[in-house]
Amino acid sequence: MQITNILIWQNDNILRNFELEENKVNVITGDSGTGKSSILAIIDYCLLSSSSDGISKTNVDNYVSWYGVRFKINENHLIICRKATHLEDDGLVYFDKNGKIPSHPENNIKIDSLKNQLNYEFGINSSLKIPYGGSTIQQGSKVSFRYFIPHCLISQSTLTSDEHLYWRISDLKIKERIDRTFDMSVGSENAETMIIRTRIEELQKKLARLEYKQSSSQESYLNFEDEIESLYTISYRLGLMEERKNSQLTIADKFNSLKTVSKYKDLDEIPKVNEKARLEKELFLLKSELKSINEFIRNSDEYKKSLKEGQDSLLIAKYLDENYNQIIYSKNIYDIVSSLLSQSLEIKKSITQKGSNSLISKTKEKKKELEINIKKIQNRINEFNPNEKPSSSEIYRFIGHLGAEINRVNINPKQDFTDDIEKINNQIESLSSKTNDNDIYKAFTINTLNDNIKNILTRMPLKGFEHAIPMFNKSRKTVDLINKGQVEKMIDIGSASNFMYIHVAYFLALHQLARERTIAWMPKFLVIDQPSTPYFSTNGKKSNDFDSLDAALHELNLFIDSMKIHGGFQIILLEHIEEKYWLDRKLHNFRLVDKEFRKDYGLIHHAK
Repeated sequence: MQITNILIWQNDNILRNFELEENKVNVITGDSGTGKSSILAIIDYCLLSSSSDGISKTNVDNYVSWYGVRFKINENHLIICRKATHLEDDGLVYFDKNGKIPSHPENNIKIDSLKNQLNYEFGINSSLKIPYGGSTIQQGSKVSFRYFIPHCLISQSTLTSDEHLYWRISDLKIKERIDRTFDMSVGSENAETMIIRTRIEELQKKLARLEYKQSSSQESYLNFEDEIESLYTISYRLGLMEERKNSQLTIADKFNSLKTVSKYKDLDEIPKVNEKARLEKELFLLKSELKSINEFIRNSDEYKKSLKEGQDSLLIAKYLDENYNQIIYSKNIYDIVSSLLSQSLEIKKSITQKGSNSLISKTKEKKKELEINIKKIQNRINEFNPNEKPSSSEIYRFIGHLGAEINRVNINPKQDFTDDIEKINNQIESLSSKTNDNDIYKAFTINTLNDNIKNILTRMPLKGFEHAIPMFNKSRKTVDLINKGQVEKMIDIGSASNFMYIHVAYFLALHQLARERTIAWMPKFLVIDQPSTPYFSTNGKKSNDFDSLDAALHELNLFIDSMKIHGGFQIILLEHIEEKYWLDRKLHNFRLVDKEFRKDYGLIHHAK
């Protein structure tokens, strides 16, 4: 795409027709305040921008009814005209596919319809979609020819910016459009890989949904959740449930418990029905044991007294043993005395035994244990309300009703997505293998872009950084430098002249890459607004460094020549310099559009 005419229909019925040549540097030059800079915004507006910012309301728009651009694409001439922005409805558009310039435009097409037609002209079909979304661009939204227009416009303020390369980059929508389609603009992403990446992104989202369903899938009980809750509550009240933890039980847990209850044939099978009787029986046994222990403890003193008396009665045995020399023994008498002595020692040991190993201590510990268990069981028995104890007939009726209700429940079984997940993973793996080589090509493309920038800057050397190596920062959209072993960010490289050189070098290198790779959706023109700006002082006079402008102008002239073998390229230069300036320097690709805007002559023609 190259522009052949910039058209302005004035309110006084004068048509301003600025004719441009293809494959040339078309210079629109003149004094400040003559409307030159509005041309960049007019071109963007006519190419269906949603913004008209940059068109001077006071000096231009108030005198205009319609704007228009006529351009050549695919060997066809097209014309787009838009209503002036000061009018109430600036959404009106005129379009002619034959490029016929009307005497006065009239609305004949909707903007969305025209965008679709222009997408077709730029080789962008509906299958080309944004693979990755953002804050203003949805994932899967269609690519538009509008996304590539920012690569063709360098405003005056942008040209000397130390922070960014692109016009209106502070607009998040424009920034995301550039980010999402940059690889397309330099040919490292083509229609096929773009479609593949979009498909991978769609599959990954589908996979995430299936994996979530797989992890959260469970049996569902369509339209029966309330009935299950009610039956579970009744079942608990009747004592048919062992525990009730409503906050922890799912509908599936409760339904399974109810199914178990519905299968009971006899009350003895139901754990909770006879629980109170079981607890009372256990309590009785524990209390009986405690009673025996208490009786033993009470009688322990009498027991010790009886042992003492028994020990005293055996003192005769001790006497006989100590005076055995004075007594005549037979074997039977000796055995009797020995036995009596042994019994006396055992009795003495039992009477004198103390501490934790003593019989009485162990008995008291057992007593405490029994008392604790008795209290626990008594508390559980107290939880039973004798007035709520259901009759056997009530329980049997409920179990019969429960069985009938369970048979009515419609269960939607748990879903298994394993096969679907595996299938999608295989698809993603297969598609990803086709983009792996493309990722390598992307890296190669950035290296090529850097080489192109470096080559241009050898003819436009940066002051103070003559031997630095330029490095395009893709994420921040800046050109930084590697200089003397360290990184110099774009913001740190100094003068307005250096920033102008960086911008010109970057955009020429970008379009060189696009033209060499024949990127259909990249327009073949570049608008540059006043590259001479750094060389004028604040009072409008030329600075001592004005000759540095020559390097940039010679580079533009050379670029036109180099692009002829790649289908040609057009530059629209908005300037202050006189025509004599480029004629003296024999810039053969430069040509003056219309005539210089000097004194009372400007973009808007005021009839005298």
